[in-house]
Amino acid sequence: MTKVMPHVFDLPKPVIFTHGDADGLCAAAILMRSFEEKKIDYEVVITQPFSLQNDIVRYDVTDNFIIMDLAISNRVKNLLMPGTIVIDHHPSTAEFRRELEDRGVFVKVDLRKSASQLVYDEVRGGKFNRYLSRLGAAGDWVINNQSLGKQAGVLASSMAWIPDDDWMRFYILASLVEGKKVWDMSEALRRSGLAYKKLDSIRREGNHITLYEDKSFIVRYYEEGFGFASALANRLYKEKKRIAFVVCLVDVRAPELLVTGRVPDNVDFDLRRVFKSFRQWGGYGGGHRKAASGILPKECIIDFCVSLQKMGQSKTFRGKD
Repeated sequence: MTKVMPHVFDLPKPVIFTHGDADGLCAAAILMRSFEEKKIDYEVVITQPFSLQNDIVRYDVTDNFIIMDLAISNRVKNLLMPGTIVIDHHPSTAEFRRELEDRGVFVKVDLRKSASQLVYDEVRGGKFNRYLSRLGAAGDWVINNQSLGKQAGVLASSMAWIPDDDWMRFYILASLVEGKKVWDMSEALRRSGLAYKKLDSIRREGNHITLYEDKSFIVRYYEEGFGFASALANRLYKEKKRIAFVVCLVDVRAPELLVTGRVPDNVDFDLRRVFKSFRQWGGYGGGHRKAASGILPKECIIDFCVSLQKMGQSKTFRGKD
């Protein structure tokens, strides 16, 4: 595996773009701890795959970027300049790797590991950094560890309580850089408790609409689902025992929907093919075989449901293993 860290330490005031989930924050914390140890000045942007493009174009200088735990889309790929560093574990990034490297982008990608593990492989740095690498991996289900899974769940739910509140993400990040473990983050624990109550309320009160359902797929819209889409999708596929998609508004003012999908363990289906098809409607998305998400224009949700219907009726559709 190619080492990219020597290039990281040569960047003039690097700008770290990282995913605002447990894995992305843990990956950023490991790198930030290394930068602070070496007294390197840096900047951090916490973002999401669907907003990375807009965050990048705000910068005039683009050869000092470090992009972590963010699937590189076709749109983003064309914005990256020579000298950019990408550390990731998403299939779309692996798909574009050779093209990016030919353009002078340094890429470290491994689908078998979390982003936090990939950064740790480069930095190391003691027991706490190892804890961060495993916490991030548990958050992305790369490793199965009950204790770390619960801690990652606290981080995820605390951020879901107020989805657009980046203060919480920076609070978690600062705590991790300081060397605090999850159980020492009082505000994360408080918000996590509130978030689980809200999640139960969203599911119990039935403020959802099933947009499409057949023996293979279910698509359900949640009025207050933003911030809880992953948790709702996880529960929905387990409850219905089929491929589940949760749909919610990204913003009431925006003409876009967030679509999050999950596939049961006993179903042989690659979600990436679904989210890659979003391009035909002006959307985009990506992720993993069993868990992925994307952005879709509101007016195209019916087209999406029709495409699932056709897919399920296709003779080539593969159901259970």
